[in-house]
Amino acid sequence: MVKQTILLVIRVTFGCILIVLGIIGLVVPMLPGWIFLIPGVGLLYLEIAFVYWAVKRRIGSMFGRVQSNEP
Repeated sequence: MVKQTILLVIRVTFGCILIVLGIIGLVVPMLPGWIFLIPGVGLLYLEIAFVYWAVKRRIGSMFGRVQSNEP
């Protein structure tokens, strides 16, 4: 139980650090932000409900538009 909690804290902390680096990378032209954002979201996807909801909503809207354009 303690080991799972420690791993959860490490995953969330590392995911948040990657998200912050990704946001900084979107502003600073020398640092590509998407390289940090994608793994950060991947780490937080199953741990934080808001990230899960946002990813599902964004991907669902993208595929919804693709399917509606098909004949």
